Amino acid sequence: MWDKWNSWPEDVRKVLTGAAKENKLASPGGAINYEQLEAELLPFYKKKGVTAVYPTKEEAKAFQQAIRPVVDWWVEQVGEDVGRKALKYTDLK
Repeated sequence: MWDKWNSWPEDVRKVLTGAAKENKLASPGGAINYEQLEAELLPFYKKKGVTAVYPTKEEAKAFQQAIRPVVDWWVEQVGEDVGRKALKYTDLK
């Protein structure tokens, strides 16, 4: 992911970094609910010029299949109990 980030122009990285710093919704835990996402977070970034991209169901399924080895590796690293508990808050299983 650093390769992708570093491939972007400096002005793009500054916009994203600046928006993240100004984002009062970001917390150390990073947890927000769907209502906050829709009502506050997405509009905040839209004002900064960021466009939300939503994958199709097929793209989301392909993504989940592609990252399965990483998810499984991560669960092994943190332990089954912790990993499965954390994953229940995501679309990943």
